[in-house]
Amino acid sequence: MIGNFLQKDINLKILSVIFAIFLWAYVYYKDTPFQENLAITSFVVPLEVKGLASDLVVVEIQDNVFVKVRGNKDVIANLKMENVRSFVDLSNKGVGSYRGVSVHASSIVEVITWEPKSVDVKIDKLVEKVLSANLECEGKLKNGYVIDKEKTVMVPDKVVLKGPEDLMKDVDKIIVRTDISNATCGFNVTEVPMVVDNNDKAITGLTLKPSNIQVFVEIIPDKKYKTVPIVPSIFGTLPEGYIIKYISLQHSTATIEYTSTDERDINYVKTFPIDINGKTEDIVTNVLLRPIEGVNIINNTIRVVIRIGKNTDVEKTPTPVKKDSKNK
Repeated sequence: MIGNFLQKDINLKILSVIFAIFLWAYVYYKDTPFQENLAITSFVVPLEVKGLASDLVVVEIQDNVFVKVRGNKDVIANLKMENVRSFVDLSNKGVGSYRGVSVHASSIVEVITWEPKSVDVKIDKLVEKVLSANLECEGKLKNGYVIDKEKTVMVPDKVVLKGPEDLMKDVDKIIVRTDISNATCGFNVTEVPMVVDNNDKAITGLTLKPSNIQVFVEIIPDKKYKTVPIVPSIFGTLPEGYIIKYISLQHSTATIEYTSTDERDINYVKTFPIDINGKTEDIVTNVLLRPIEGVNIINNTIRVVIRIGKNTDVEKTPTPVKKDSKNK
């Protein structure tokens, strides 16, 4: 009788046994994940944004999501953060604040859970500006040196700025700061531009392109020297029949010193006026060179000799010849 029972519906009984084995295996491995073949691990992954329009930007959102995953222990052992992702879908969303936006998680293994399940999101309009960079030098050069502003440059000198409209309205300028302390010669350095408001307070949360600027600072001595001719200044009138034979200067040139940034083209210096009015004899005198604003004239006193004499080249008037009275 027992034999007849076992032989009856034999195929159905075999299928039932196989199903029972699979059911047992599923329940066993589901409820005992730390068994030999399964392992659990967790990651803190960045929260990504999908579906956002190109002219919009997220300004407020939670940065990271905690994700717990389960899988084969060999796979779990080699699992990396980039194999686990979390994201929010912002398709068809515009400028504004949104509460409770669903968070999704995915992985190459089974995702057990993640936190948070939803986040609050604030979206703003994305604005772009192109601004010139302003160089600010910090520190003090060594005494006797100055910056040659004409040859000091930044490459590039403009920055493309992108960010939320709400932040961009506070932007005043972009500054690039470099240290020139005790420098005596030109140098170049890579600096990071900084965005500031009208109180010079830094503004963060914006994208700058490029993110680095090459600064070329030209440093030169603060004085330059030049040798120029001396021009004597004379006033007055000599008596009739007298002329200046020649003028002799102790030295014909003077050395002048002025700042390197002074762009004037100074080609000569003059003496203070020398009075020759009514003179009939030579003049020998020490005279000062006339000062020029912002210029130092080295050895500013010069000895001048003015030779005065009769004009022997003046045509003489012939003396009339008296006729003999006898011939009258």
